[in-house]
Amino acid sequence: MLLILGVALNLGLLSYYKYGGFIVQIVNDIGNNNIQWTNIILPLAISFFTFQQITYLIDSAANRVKHSDFVEYIVFVAFFPQLIAGPIVHHKEMMPQFRTIELNVSKENLQVGLTLFIIGLLKKVILADSISDYVAPIYDDAADGTVTFFQAWIAGVGFTLQIYFDFAGYSDMALGAARMFGIVLPMNFNSPLKASNIIDFWSRWHITLTRFLTDYIFTPLSIKATRKTILRKEKQSSSTNSAGFITCLAIPTLVTMFLSGLWHGAGYQFLVWGLLHGLFLVTNHGWRMMLPYFISDKKKYERLFRPVGLITTLVSVFSAMIFFRADNLTIATGMIASMFGLNGITIPEGVFVHLGPFADLLLNIGVGTDYTAGSQLTYGTLYCIALLLLAIILPNSLDMMRNYNPALNYSLKRNERDELFFNNKLTSLLIWRPGRVWAVICGAGFAVGLMSLQKLSVFLYWQF
Repeated sequence: MLLILGVALNLGLLSYYKYGGFIVQIVNDIGNNNIQWTNIILPLAISFFTFQQITYLIDSAANRVKHSDFVEYIVFVAFFPQLIAGPIVHHKEMMPQFRTIELNVSKENLQVGLTLFIIGLLKKVILADSISDYVAPIYDDAADGTVTFFQAWIAGVGFTLQIYFDFAGYSDMALGAARMFGIVLPMNFNSPLKASNIIDFWSRWHITLTRFLTDYIFTPLSIKATRKTILRKEKQSSSTNSAGFITCLAIPTLVTMFLSGLWHGAGYQFLVWGLLHGLFLVTNHGWRMMLPYFISDKKKYERLFRPVGLITTLVSVFSAMIFFRADNLTIATGMIASMFGLNGITIPEGVFVHLGPFADLLLNIGVGTDYTAGSQLTYGTLYCIALLLLAIILPNSLDMMRNYNPALNYSLKRNERDELFFNNKLTSLLIWRPGRVWAVICGAGFAVGLMSLQKLSVFLYWQF
C-alpha cells in the first residue's frame, strides 16, 4: 500500500506539472471544449528525479535497499552531477560508493573527471550547438508552410545529430563531474548511431532509461502475458508462435515505447515518436524470430547485411526524430511528406545553375527548382555529413578512457564485437593517458569551451 501511495504521489506531481496542459488539450479536442489551462513553470528535470525516486521506492519495497536513512536518501536523489538529465541510477549502484568515498582528493579521479567533463563540454557547445544554426530555421519555416525535400532531410538528420551530441556531451559531463568526487556513474550513452539495428540502438541510447522501462514496465507486462498464455494451454515458448509473439512481446513493447514517448514530452508528436520506435522494435524482433528459417550461414549474413542494417536504422531514427522536434503533429506529418518526396523534389536555384549537364537530367526526371538559400543547403548538408562521420567512425569518450573505469557497466569488448566501423588502431591512437600532451589538449579544449559559452546555448533536456 505504501509503495502504491508513493508511486502515485510521484506520478501525480509529474502529471500536474508536465502533463496538465496536454490533458486539458485532449479533453478539449475530444469534447470540442475550450477549457483554459494556466501555464505552469516546469521544475527542471522533474521526469528524471521522479523516476529516480520511483526506483528507490520499488527497490525498498523489494528489500533491495538494505540500509538507508534520510540523509542517504537525499544524497541518492539529489546528487547534482546526474540530477538534471540522468543517468537514472539504482540505490545499490550508488550508496556503496558514497559510504566508502575518500575525503581526500584523488589525482587520478580529478584527471579522469576533468577530461571527461571537457570532452562533454566540447561536444555540447561546439558540435551540438553549431548544427542548430542550420536546423532551427527549417523547423521555423515548417511552421509557416511546406519545406523542401532536402530541407526536410537536413532537419531530420541535423536534429538527430544535435540531440546526439547534446546528450552525449551531457552524459560525459555528468560522468566527469561525479568522477571528480570519486563516484563512478553507470554508462548512459554508448554511440547509438553506430548500431546496426534498432534493438542495439536502444541498448546504447539513454541506457538507464531503457533499463528502467524494461524493468518496471516491459518485463511485468510480458511476464503477465506469458502466464496468461500458459494458462490458456498455448505453447510455452512465445518465440515459436505468432500469438505468443504478439501478446508476450509486441504489445508490451508498444505499450512501453508509447509511455517512453509520453515521458519525453507532453504532445501528440511525442506519442507518435514513441509508437514509431515501438513498431521498429517489434519489426526487428520479428525479423530475428524469422531469420533462422531463411538464413543458414549467420556469420555471412551479418557480414553482408550489417551495413544495410546500419543504413536502415539511421533512416528510421532520422525520420522518427522529425516528430520529436516538430512543434506539433501537423508540422511533423508535413515534414515527413516532404522527406519522402510526396511534395516533390526541388533544388535551390542557386545550386541548380552550377550543375551543368546534370541540370537537364534532373529536370527530365522531375526534379524542379526553388528559391531557398543554396548556401544554407550546401553548408547544412556538408555539416551533417561531417558530424555523422564523427559519430559513426571515431571512438567515443568511454573507449578513449577505457583504462580508467570511465563508467559502470562499460565494456570495450562489446563495442569491438558489435560496431561496424570499430577500429582498434584508431582507438589505441586516441586512448587517453595522463601526461603533458593530453593536459595541453584538454586545457585548450576547456578554453575553447568556455569562450563558446558566451553565446546562447539551448538546453534540449529542460522539458524532461
